[in-house]
Amino acid sequence: MEKGSENVSMFHLAGVVPVSGIDSDFGFPWHPSLNPIGKNYLAVERAVVECAWAGCETIWIVCNDDTQPLIKHRLGDYVVDPASVKKSKFKKFSDNHKRLIPIFYSPIHPKDRDRRDSVIWSAMHGMLSAFRTSSVISKWVTPSRYYVSFPYGVYDPEIVY
Repeated sequence: MEKGSENVSMFHLAGVVPVSGIDSDFGFPWHPSLNPIGKNYLAVERAVVECAWAGCETIWIVCNDDTQPLIKHRLGDYVVDPASVKKSKFKKFSDNHKRLIPIFYSPIHPKDRDRRDSVIWSAMHGMLSAFRTSSVISKWVTPSRYYVSFPYGVYDPEIVY
């Protein structure tokens, strides 16, 4: 490999799901990202599954402190990679071949809540949080690319595979 050229197959893709910063006029008592879009299927779950289908190694959900416990209770700490489930379907001991993708929750700083509170700011904050946190751990887990999935669209997330 030549000096200065980047190997395309060696990058860390971090998924960002911006949940905070959305105003809704529906009048529901819950956050708009917790709206059901199917039977036992929420909008934020669709965004996380889309990040998993896109090939993200980590998923960062940017939400305020008041909605974080509800989202974490619903999603948990990780999601199973659907591509690895599809590949391991006919392997012996298929459960051992499934890859887990960790989910991290990043709150918006309190001083930015009413001043810089938009979906785009949440996405940028999620990318910055992923970069700062990962770069402290190791240079090998620092994201070099980001995939932003908005929980406010309704389509099949397998399209991005």
